Formats: sequence, C-alpha cells, structure tokens
Amino acid sequence: GDVYKRQMLRVLKALPRLGGMRRFSSHGFLARDSRFSAVEQYDVNYFKKILPGSDTVLTEALKVNKYNEEYTHKHNGLSKCVLRPQSATEISNILAYCNQRKLAVVPQGGRTSLVAGATSVFDEIVINMERMNKIYELSPYTGIIKLQAGVILEEAEKYCNERGFVFPLDLGAKGSCQIGGNLGANAGGLHFVKYGSLHGNTIGLRAVLANGQILDTLDAHRKDNTGYDLKQLFIGAEGTLGAITDAAILCYPKPQSVSLCFLGVDHFDSIKSILIGAKKKFGENLSAIEMMDDQSYELVQKHIPSTRVPFEKDRFPFYMVIETHHNGPQAESDEKLLSFVESMSKHIQNGILSRDETQAKQIWGTREKIADAFVKEGMTFKYDVSLKTDEFYELVPILRTRVGDKAKVGGYGHVGDGNIHINVTVNGYENDTLSSEVHKLLEPYVLEEVAKRKGSISAEHGVGFAKAQYLMLSKSDECIDTMLAIKNALDPNGIMCPYKVFPHGRRIIWKKIQLSLTKLQIPVSYTHLRAHETLRYLVCRLLLEKK
Repeated sequence: GDVYKRQMLRVLKALPRLGGMRRFSSHGFLARDSRFSAVEQYDVNYFKKILPGSDTVLTEALKVNKYNEEYTHKHNGLSKCVLRPQSATEISNILAYCNQRKLAVVPQGGRTSLVAGATSVFDEIVINMERMNKIYELSPYTGIIKLQAGVILEEAEKYCNERGFVFPLDLGAKGSCQIGGNLGANAGGLHFVKYGSLHGNTIGLRAVLANGQILDTLDAHRKDNTGYDLKQLFIGAEGTLGAITDAAILCYPKPQSVSLCFLGVDHFDSIKSILIGAKKKFGENLSAIEMMDDQSYELVQKHIPSTRVPFEKDRFPFYMVIETHHNGPQAESDEKLLSFVESMSKHIQNGILSRDETQAKQIWGTREKIADAFVKEGMTFKYDVSLKTDEFYELVPILRTRVGDKAKVGGYGHVGDGNIHINVTVNGYENDTLSSEVHKLLEPYVLEEVAKRKGSISAEHGVGFAKAQYLMLSKSDECIDTMLAIKNALDPNGIMCPYKVFPHGRRIIWKKIQLSLTKLQIPVSYTHLRAHETLRYLVCRLLLEKK
C-alpha cells in the first residue's frame, strides 16, 4: 500500500507540467478554462480599429510586462494583450466583441491588489483604466463627485480638498490605486470608522456588462427607491459582473479643525480600553483610530528612511494613531484630544500631539508605509481579516510561534472597525524553498483560524485569485450558489475575471471526492481539502480503497 501511494504521489506531482496547467506556489495548479478562445492577430486588428491613438493596444512584451506585474510578486500575469480605452463606449465595444469571441478579460486599475485580483491568470486580455482619468464635477450643493474609474485616489482627494470637501476614502496606496479598483474591492481604508464603506457612499455608477450593454445609474439621487439598487452588485464584485467605468460618490464638508496624536502602548488590553474611551468621548468626531505593533514600526524605520517615525529612540510593543475632526477652533480641538490622552494616562506610555501639518504627515506616513516596508523586507504573505475586538491581535503571537525564526510576523490595522492586517515576511526573495515552507505553514491555517473565530477572511482587499479557493470559509454553499446565479445571469460566458472570487473548478471536484469518500465511510470536511499535498493524499486514499 505504501509503495502504491508513493507511486501515485509521483504521478500527481508530475501533473502540473502538463499543457494547459499553471502552478501557483503551494496553491497547487490550475487548468486554463477551455471555453475561452486565444487572442489572434485579427482580434488585435479589430481592437486597433475601435481604440484610436497610439499605445491604446499593447502586444509587445516590453510594454505588456508592467501590466502583468502583481504587487506581492506571487501571482504575476501572463496576458499578451493590454487595451487602454478612454470611455464607457469604447469598453462597451471591447466587451461586446470579446463576449462574442469568448475572449476572457480582466478590468485593471492601479495594480495595487493584494489578492491578485487585477492581473491575468492565463492569457486574459487586460483592460486597463489609466486613460479614463477625468473628474467631471463636484456639486457644492450635494457634495457628490462624478468621475471616471481611472482617476487616482490621491487626485480625487486633492480635487475635493481644494473645494472644501473630504473624499470618504483614504488608503496607504492612494498615490497609485484607482477609483474603479477601490469600488471593485469595496476598499475600506483609514476613515471607515467615520465615513463608512463605499457601499454607503456610492450614489450611482456606470458599468459595462459582459455583452457590452451599458448600465447607467450615474445621475441617481441619494433618495431613490425605484426598484433594485443595481449599483450595489458591482461594488465589491471585483470585476466579475462587469467593468465599472464611472462613479458618483458622496463627499463630506471639510472639517474646520483636525487633531492627531501618536501613542506608545505596552499591552493590547490598553488599546481596547483606549478604543472604548475614544468612541465614547468623540462619537462621530472620531475620524480614525489605528494600531500597529513594534515589528511593523521597526520595518518602517528600517526600509522607509524618507518617513521620520514619531519615536526615534523610544520603542513600545504597540502604537496607536487617533484622529478627530471638529467644526470649531483648532486650539479647542487639540485641547479635547489632549484631555482625552491625559485621562487615559494609565494605559499610555508615551504620546505626541501633532503640532502642524508636517508632523501630521510624519505620523500618517508611519502608518501608511507599513505595507511597503514589509514588501521591501522580502516575500510577504498578507492577510486582511476581520475579527472581534477581543480576538483582534490573537493570531499574531500564535503565528510567530508557528513560523519561528523562518519569518517575521507583524500586525497592524483599523482597530476601530475590527480589520487587522497580518503580514508574514521571509527575508529577501531568493529563497523559494523557505518561502514555500512558510506558505504551507500559513495556508490554509490562518484563514481556517479566522473562520473558527467567526471572522471574515477578507475585510477590505477582496477575494481575487489568492483567496478564491477559501471562499467557503466565509460564505455558505447557499450564498455561493446565489452569487453564481447572479454571475451566470450577467455573464453567461464567464469572460469577466475568470478564476477570481469563485473557487474555480475546486468546488465541483470537492463535491465528487466528498461523495466518494462518504460512500467509503471516510469522513472529511472541506477544510481538509486544502493544501495541494492533502488533495493528493485524498485521491491516493480513494484509489487505494477502490483497489
């Protein structure tokens, strides 16, 4: 039996080398969907006809390569054709043709996805939105800004600030990420605790369906109860239902004063006490409350020299950033925050109250550059999860014990809304064996532990390709079936972002294996069908039992 098992493992290990397969780290391998056509020269010629101008259709490897690059370096794409449209009409023409030809596509923004959501998996056509960068207007009466999907978030923020408004979303990647990608992932960001999600702040949008039909609700009103709120289907759908081309988003009056502090804290229990106190004290004036651990702080200090950290010498196990917005004098706002900090003195070891805009940028820079610092340290595995406040930091020390000295583990995030970012980084990018070993220690362990705690395996980054095989840890079969029904209704040929969000192929395979194992009285849950090696073992065991 052991000899036969070893022989079968040898055969299964050889499978990824077969044509039409692609290996993805320790996720195993995935077959290209045979429904889709490959891009031919006559397809390229058609795209050049409908997209006027230079560099609107890219097929040269040197020009295409950057659109295949993925932020985490783990899932770079293989696309051979990149389209750069400038309007919803052009995208409509593209999708109508691709749907007829069964050419798979991936809408793409600033390529800041942390779950491989905006790069191709095989040879899908990339539709990049960077040329769709117009801001149409910002109404001084309603505060609604209308803009194209390719507008960079930082540009939208600047446009609003110059006109006395605050854009409701702020991210560390704001210099690169685009509005369409933010909507597709339903990004949360630093001010979620005050302004809420894009689901709540998006008034209308324009999206193109897979068949080229343009769905336009851009001129919607804040109060509109005429039928289904269709725009919500596309927010957080990660491009699987259609391509978002334009949006109308609610902005808020710019506060008269902004106060900010940076705190050093000894225990996570103290963070919880400060969180409770801040919410009670400031209510809706609390605009941000963030935390980071010392490992995160240390890597910013090490790798981002342009960011001057608030405490250059003093070090603490944890740090917090608290920001408040007020419509009163700056001195009064600062006094309220200082009074709160003093009232929490037994929980705080050291603190700095921002004196001016320069110091405020330094404080926010420390928080916003953590993600970049981990990537500069080496191969980084990122987990964006939601957990109850009592369990918020619980997994970080557990993971440090689990990986030992093989990797560094840090935790930081939005403690005000229960969203922690856990980063595990291996030193450098050269040691593939060590990276693979660490990856196997982390997945699916981290996501299963989140599921055990009734958390969400994706708080704001989306599911993309990287977490697709684990969707069932956060969604029931009934929910997934309903999502698939919507997907099939709007995109029956499946050309929009294939292999993303849904566990492509794996669920069907699992159902068949589970049925066979049940008949053989071998009990197993889905979470046992996780690492590639476990799948091999189950198949081998099934074959042995049949023999």
